[in-house]
Amino acid sequence: MSNFLERSRLERNVINLVNGRFQNYAELSGLSNLAIVRWSEEIDQSSSINFDRLQEIVSILFEVSQRISSDSDSSKHIFINNLFDKNSTIDICLDQLKEKLVF
Repeated sequence: MSNFLERSRLERNVINLVNGRFQNYAELSGLSNLAIVRWSEEIDQSSSINFDRLQEIVSILFEVSQRISSDSDSSKHIFINNLFDKNSTIDICLDQLKEKLVF
């Protein structure tokens, strides 16, 4: 599997995780900064989520987005033999995101 496909898979996993939790409010369309900001504004207006919790989720989304993007240029940090390294910092971020989405 190519690094591009693996990055795409990671993005889809994060987006599906978030959209599964907020499916009745707003849909996260991508992991660009603009997509995350738009999503967070919609969620803030339409959901009863605590603002601090929302900011924690947004921070994690920015972190994942940045790591996927920056590590795509130096893929050895996340990808080994074109596969996602489960011990990477993105894996830690995903665990944190899952934890924050439970409320």
